[in-house]
Amino acid sequence: MHSSFFNHEYEKAILGAVLQNPLTLSKEVVEQSFSLGFLHDENNRVIFLAISQLYNAGVTPDILSVTQKLLNENNLDKVGGAAYIAELPTNSSANINFYLSEVKKLWEKRQLYTYLQEGQKALSSGATSQEITDNLNDALINLQIASDPTSGDISLTEILDEFKKDCDKKRELNQEYIGVPTGFKSYDDVTSGLQEEEYIIIAARPSMGKTALAVSMINNMIEHGIPVAFFSLEMSKTQIVQRFLAIQTETNLYHLRNGLKDNEKYSKIFNEATINHFLSLPLKIIDDTNNIKTLKAKARYLKKVFDIKIIFIDYIGLIDSGMNEAKVYEQQSYVSKELKKLAKELKIPVVALCQVARDAEGKEPTLANLRGSGSIEQDADQVILIHGEREGDEPTLKRSFLLAKNRNGACIRMSVDFVKAWTLYREAE
Repeated sequence: MHSSFFNHEYEKAILGAVLQNPLTLSKEVVEQSFSLGFLHDENNRVIFLAISQLYNAGVTPDILSVTQKLLNENNLDKVGGAAYIAELPTNSSANINFYLSEVKKLWEKRQLYTYLQEGQKALSSGATSQEITDNLNDALINLQIASDPTSGDISLTEILDEFKKDCDKKRELNQEYIGVPTGFKSYDDVTSGLQEEEYIIIAARPSMGKTALAVSMINNMIEHGIPVAFFSLEMSKTQIVQRFLAIQTETNLYHLRNGLKDNEKYSKIFNEATINHFLSLPLKIIDDTNNIKTLKAKARYLKKVFDIKIIFIDYIGLIDSGMNEAKVYEQQSYVSKELKKLAKELKIPVVALCQVARDAEGKEPTLANLRGSGSIEQDADQVILIHGEREGDEPTLKRSFLLAKNRNGACIRMSVDFVKAWTLYREAE
C-alpha cells in the first residue's frame, strides 16, 4: 500500500505522547475514541496494546513498565527492542490531538480503499451495480460508526435544548398539527399528524383498500405542498397515477383504465389545467424497487435531493430481505426493523402497508392478525386496521379505521366512507 495511506511517524508521536504523559491516554485518546485498529504499523499496534493493558490494570504506563511487559510476553524483540521504545518522540504531547486526528483519517482512507477494491472484485465476478452500491452504503455507515462510536451520544441538556428549539419553531409556524396531517381530522386530532421518526402500519385483508387509503392520505398531503415518496411494489407507476387522477378529477377509475374512450371524459383528464396541476404536485413514485437495501438507498437519495417529508410503502410483504435461506417470519421481521431504523435515520414518518391473516376474514381484525411476523406489531409506533363492508350496491361503502396501536397516545375508532368509483377514502360526515 502506498505511503500516502499511513504515517508511522505520527503513530510513534502518539505512543511517545502517552508514555511521557499517561493522562493523555485517559483524556485525549479516550475522548477521540481512538482504537488500536487505527494504527497501521504492527509494531506500534503491539506497543499501544501493551500501554492500554497496563493502564486498564491500574499501572501507569511509562517506558520502563511497557518495556518490561513486552519482554515478559516475548514481544520486545518483535517490536524492535528497547531501543525502538526509547527512541519514541518525547515532545509530542502538545500536538497529540493533531496526531490522533491525522492517524484516524489515514485509517479511514485505508478502509475506503479496501471497500473500493472489494467493489471492483464484486463487479468482476458478476455482481450488479445496485448490489455493489448497497454494500458500499452499508460499509460507509459502518465506517462512520467505527470512526466515532460516540457520535450519537447526546446529553440530556442537549436533548432538552433540541426539544425546546423544535417547540419554538412549531410555535412560530402556528400549525394546527406538529406532524404530517393525513386529512382525516379525527385521526389527526388524536395523533397531531404522522410524527417524525415514527413507523406506521396500515393493515387489512386483500381488496379492503389499503392502497386506496395510502393514496387518499398522500393526495391530501401533496395538495398542501408536503413532499411524499411512494414506493409501490404491487402496482405500476401508471396504475398509481390513474388512482390519483381519479380522485382529483372525480372520474371513475374504470374509465381511466379503459382508455377514456368517451371524448368528454378524455378532455376532463387531458386538459392543460389538470395536467399542469398534477405535474406541480411534490410526489415521487418509485415502482422498480423491491429489495430493502435498494429501497433504503433510494429513500436516502430522495430525502437529500427532494427533502421528502414522509414515505409510503405498498406493501411490506413484497420487500425482499436478501435473506433467502431464512424463514418467512425472520425475513419479515428483518424488513420491519430496517424500516423502523430508516424512519429514525431520515427523521421522517415511514408508513408501510401490511396484509392481515386469513383468519380475520369477515371479522374485525386485531393486532394479532398482522401477517408475517409478530415483530411488525412490536416495531410499529402506530397500527391502523381497516374494517367494514367489502362489497355493496351503494356507490359509497361504510367502513371503519381502528387505530389499534398508538405508542404515544390514545387508540380510537373512526367512521370513513369509501367512494368505490374513485377509490377514495374520506372521513364520514
